[in-house]
Amino acid sequence: MKRVLWALGLLLWLVGCVLPDEQAFLDERSLTCGVAFSCPAGSSCVQGFCVLGGDGGPGADGGDTSLPSFLVTVPPADVGGVSGGTTYEDPFLPGAWRRDQVLPVEVRINGSPRDPSSLVAVLRSEVGSGSEVSVLPFPPGQPCDAGFCGGAGLKLWEPPFPTFRGSMTVEVRERGGGEDAGGGSAFVDVTRWKWRHDLESPNRVIAAPALGHSGVVYVGTTNDTLDDGRLLALSSEGRVAWSASGGAVVASPTVGELRDGGSERVYVAHRQGSVSRVGFYASVEGRFTPTCPDVLGSNVRVESSLALTQLSAGGTSSETVYGVYSGYER
Repeated sequence: MKRVLWALGLLLWLVGCVLPDEQAFLDERSLTCGVAFSCPAGSSCVQGFCVLGGDGGPGADGGDTSLPSFLVTVPPADVGGVSGGTTYEDPFLPGAWRRDQVLPVEVRINGSPRDPSSLVAVLRSEVGSGSEVSVLPFPPGQPCDAGFCGGAGLKLWEPPFPTFRGSMTVEVRERGGGEDAGGGSAFVDVTRWKWRHDLESPNRVIAAPALGHSGVVYVGTTNDTLDDGRLLALSSEGRVAWSASGGAVVASPTVGELRDGGSERVYVAHRQGSVSRVGFYASVEGRFTPTCPDVLGSNVRVESSLALTQLSAGGTSSETVYGVYSGYER
């Protein structure tokens, strides 16, 4: 009985001595070179183990097998501030790029890509993406603070964007590089806001604006008593092309056909004091030409939207505008 107990005690002692050494061995196996330590000189790291040969270091054969580091940068939005009463930056998403702009992207890589011509950039929204664009190296003479520096221009209007404002992702990668291809990304705020123009007094707008053939917006204003105002022509970029103080505009203007030289007629009904008149402005000059006799009356004005008909015959064309007077008595 004593012999059996002695043997059992020896076995327990052996187990108590061996198990700590085995645990230490397992802990040591969990440490891999290239992550927890570097191999000594004369050996190199291969699949987490140090083997003889090479000059040591974290990578196999003495090299670094980690993927190159990509830095994708997007510059501040080029939308301008406030100019001539026009605000170009979205006040609800400051710094956002406009949907109609081209986004310049810069790419820096801490090493040399395997094939610089394979680098592409693409814009992605939550529901789709734009086309791939090649990343071109910086031109000679432009400073570069990395192993590779390049840039690309991405069209912000290409990806589907079913919201007024939000964000997109810029992705840069090596085309056809497989799982070991490098890449990087960056976010960019995008908005459909284009501009807002603050009107000078009289600044009440009760009639719908009219849109010209080249994107010019014609806006009529009035005062509270509907007897003074003006017509403004705002360019597609929100700048005032011209302004005419012809009187209150309470009926929506209308635009005629495009003429030689790029001009167009803007038909409008004005009310200045107790005088109501209908005519047109030449879009290039902003000069009013009456087409109907003036109508006098403190309560007379054209309130309905103007309607336009066009007739072409014998190589010539004519335009006729219709409006309805309110408060007119013969």
